[in-house]
Amino acid sequence: MINRRAAAALAAALTTMPTLAFGSAGTQLSIDPTLGAPSAQYHLNFDGHLWNGEHKQFAHDISLTRTSDTAVHALITKLESQQKVDLIATRQADGTLVPAIPTEQFGAFNTIARLVHSAPPALAASTAWNTPIDVDLGDDMATTVPVHAWISKVDGDDTIVSGTGTQSTTVTIHGFTVPIDLTIKFASRFVQGSFTRLDYAASEVIHAGSQTQTVDWTVSLEHE
Repeated sequence: MINRRAAAALAAALTTMPTLAFGSAGTQLSIDPTLGAPSAQYHLNFDGHLWNGEHKQFAHDISLTRTSDTAVHALITKLESQQKVDLIATRQADGTLVPAIPTEQFGAFNTIARLVHSAPPALAASTAWNTPIDVDLGDDMATTVPVHAWISKVDGDDTIVSGTGTQSTTVTIHGFTVPIDLTIKFASRFVQGSFTRLDYAASEVIHAGSQTQTVDWTVSLEHE
């Protein structure tokens, strides 16, 4: 549930993204692993202020290896406990990954996958588009947030894609279903078309009568 937010931060990778006409001729936005780079390493940090004031932080190293057009092998090292999780994820048509272990969600990297997959075929500094982004709310809860994305900065080989979205839905906490208002925002960096870093923040107002409160969390994901 809410205090299992850490699961929502786990990220994974996918294969080559669609070609996008942007920057110099022939530039492609992509995220490893790809055919040309079948293995990739990522580092993830999570920092959350959760239900009833719980403060949760963790850091994960994530190793990803493309094993076929539809599968990625993931080895996740949870640095706070030194636990290792070894699994296979199925790659969907839009590049998002579905893990064989449902609680090991791939939210951060799936955000990038969906973002790039949905981008227009021709990009410029002012380009903007809309796309649905799935946000995990616990081990067995998720919601789809409509996101507005745009090219917020172009500086030489560096491209920043930003996005923001809101959604009202419900969650179940200790057997009680309550409404929530969720807001997300992010900025993702690409260097020479290749994904290098995501900074992601979420805020959730939980409407629970006298226990109404706001929880928030941030995630960073970086290609090493």
